[in-house]
Amino acid sequence: MSATTFANEPLVFAPARPSRPIDWRSAWRILKELIDDPDRTEKVFELFDAAGGDGHERCFQGFAAHPEGQRLLRERPSLVDAMADRDALAALPDGSFGRAYLDFARARDFAADGLVEINREANATNGENDDPHRSYYGDRVTAMHDLWHVLTDYGTDQAGEATLLAFSLPQIPSRGFVLLVLAGAALLPKSQMLRCQTHLFRAWRRGYRAERLDLARYEELLPLPIDVVRRQLGIEPAAVAHPGGILRGNDGDELRWVTA
Repeated sequence: MSATTFANEPLVFAPARPSRPIDWRSAWRILKELIDDPDRTEKVFELFDAAGGDGHERCFQGFAAHPEGQRLLRERPSLVDAMADRDALAALPDGSFGRAYLDFARARDFAADGLVEINREANATNGENDDPHRSYYGDRVTAMHDLWHVLTDYGTDQAGEATLLAFSLPQIPSRGFVLLVLAGAALLPKSQMLRCQTHLFRAWRRGYRAERLDLARYEELLPLPIDVVRRQLGIEPAAVAHPGGILRGNDGDELRWVTA
């Protein structure tokens, strides 16, 4: 979609989809499947659908009411395109946010649009792609997930994903995220339950204290030093948010606490 498609048009939004009841049977089935095999990313978006509620509607409404959100909806910069331009990212200075993201993506062979495409496919089956404004917002928020990994220093192993979900919950509150946090918590070591619960609470508090991250112009932040970006966005340094270290590892492996 062109970045100037809505530049000179009034912003008109389709009516909000009605809140839906949770499909408990499907939600618990999908949760069990995710706990058994956390790598089945497509199940995450199925869980959001089964969770019902209003999805991200409240977040979208707040975004659309904010002057910066309206500016983004009018200008439509493509965050995925900025993240996918590896030549431009490689030309950025050492220590920049963009270079840190590029190293992150290369190390894991992550495509910039990987999660976005899975989300689009899931939304196509339930009519969530009908409104271009909500579709743009949904794509942008989904693409942010990997950038938040970089900004928080939470890994992409099971412990890191659970921690990032807790961080994301106050930023993008929904039933689906609550269920995902529960699924993530179930994967953490039972022998350290209290410490793990404290760890997730600290991640939640870190996300709560941050600025509203869906409003950030990440395209303009990529060239900046990553520590400067964290300060601008109000994301506490990992050593401050987690003085006891960040949990690393996968279920079944030897989990460890790493000092930031």
